[in-house]
Amino acid sequence: MLSVFSVAKTSRRAATLKTDPQSANPTSENLPSFPWQRNLAALWIGQLIAIAGFSVTLPFLPYYVQELGITGVDQIAFWAALVSTAQGTTMALVAPVWGLLADRYGRKIMVVRAMFGGAAVIGAMGFAQNVYQLLVLRAIQGTLTGTVPAAMTLVASSTPPERRGFAIGVLQPVLARVGWEPVPGEPDPVGILRLRLLDTLGVLADPAVVREARRRFDAQGKDPDALLAALRRTLLQVVALNADASGWERLHAAARAEKTPMVRDELYVLLAMSRDPALAKRALDLALTDEPGATLTGSMMRTVAVEHPDLAFDFAATRKAQVDERIDPNERIRFYPSLAAASHNPAMPGKMDAFARQYIAEGSRRDADAAVENIHYRIQVRSERLPAVDAWLASLQPGPAH
Repeated sequence: MLSVFSVAKTSRRAATLKTDPQSANPTSENLPSFPWQRNLAALWIGQLIAIAGFSVTLPFLPYYVQELGITGVDQIAFWAALVSTAQGTTMALVAPVWGLLADRYGRKIMVVRAMFGGAAVIGAMGFAQNVYQLLVLRAIQGTLTGTVPAAMTLVASSTPPERRGFAIGVLQPVLARVGWEPVPGEPDPVGILRLRLLDTLGVLADPAVVREARRRFDAQGKDPDALLAALRRTLLQVVALNADASGWERLHAAARAEKTPMVRDELYVLLAMSRDPALAKRALDLALTDEPGATLTGSMMRTVAVEHPDLAFDFAATRKAQVDERIDPNERIRFYPSLAAASHNPAMPGKMDAFARQYIAEGSRRDADAAVENIHYRIQVRSERLPAVDAWLASLQPGPAH
């Protein structure tokens, strides 16, 4: 079930640069600036070309299907529709997987993967010998692509807080054209784009999107259509990520009242997504109670760690005996390093090393060592490489006229 939230995680972690004031994580004011404008411009141009390239094939699919041996108007229409929808179907299925990989390997590589993967598969379609091969290639295209969510995630994660207004101004008109409500018969990519727009604008804390998401969440008791099934998960994520104390309590009340086990579990995990450190701490406390149940302890703590890795690790490490009772013994050597892995705190590698030496057998520390290396790398990039890139870019600017 957690995979549902993984697409949002990639954008949420880096977009929320302000962290728990009690942790040693640097805030946005202490971090070196980075060329977010270059990212936005490059991705805008790349997306324009990619969407045009991927979409230009659609009008020709019925003719291509006919050329591959399908005859009869009904059969041509059937196969053209099947081939057209195959991409969107597989894209929706594998998006959570790409989100998990983006958490581990970075967002830029996901954009590159989507662009080049889609281009390679479209090229291969020209060599299809029959309609079955074409259908498989379209399904593979959906599996490998997803340039819109990948690019929007990278934009959200690289935009500094003081420039979010600009990014929101770019994305809001697109949402206005797409609309909040799904239209019958609309293409699958439009529905996917709507969800990614709402997700990204929620990450950027766009007041209009947050306000409307909260309104729909509060209205669902009286109006079942307020939270449409197609939008439900995304809007709940926006509500949870931007929750204040009263909103968190309403979400908590909904979780307690829910009778469907899967929906109930989803709501409890949502409680752990809040940017607010105080609410994140409440979610951690809740995760160790019998209210959500022992099976959700790990999921809730990992979700808190997306926004607050130091808070989650310190909480779990200082309550290790309680936590271990709720975590599968085979998962413990991976669980604690996973909480710390997203930290930028210079003190975290030392804490992780000390924890591993005390509690993890020497031959089982691969995950702990990998977490430490990743943290060191992030700190090095922020403190050394990004300032060097900024200095190089500044050197390219023309000097004042004499």
